[in-house]
Amino acid sequence: MAAGLVLLLLVGNAFEKLITWPIQMTIGIAALWSVATAVMYAFQCPPSQEVGATGQVTCLPSTVLAQARIALSAWTIVVGWGYGVS
Repeated sequence: MAAGLVLLLLVGNAFEKLITWPIQMTIGIAALWSVATAVMYAFQCPPSQEVGATGQVTCLPSTVLAQARIALSAWTIVVGWGYGVS
């Protein structure tokens, strides 16, 4: 995302404005994905009061959390490569 922000700062004339919307979209997608992953990590298990009342713990499988993080990393790599090409 940092590379995208730097590219947005470098855009000057009207022709280069055509590439601002893809950069803004990729930054937006990465930001939303990061927030969704953070929420998923924060609420992966029920609150401790509920666990005490039921005696059972049901959390998200670690594979789901790992796959979400790997997908975000892959997106960041692809977008960073795309920024480098442009």
